[in-house]
Amino acid sequence: MAALEEEATRVADGRRISVLAEAPGEGALASGWRCGWVDDVAEIAGVATLPSAGSAGSARR
Repeated sequence: MAALEEEATRVADGRRISVLAEAPGEGALASGWRCGWVDDVAEIAGVATLPSAGSAGSARR
């Protein structure tokens, strides 16, 4: 329960932000979470390709 409360606090104070990668004409491709900052650069973690983009040429591996 403490971890859930800590996560809720991070979301509430802006330290944790959900992000979504989109491409014109293709829609949402991947999601992730901004975990921190180094100067003016955001660290993005927990990135996952969305199922709807799994068969797209740029996401296929």
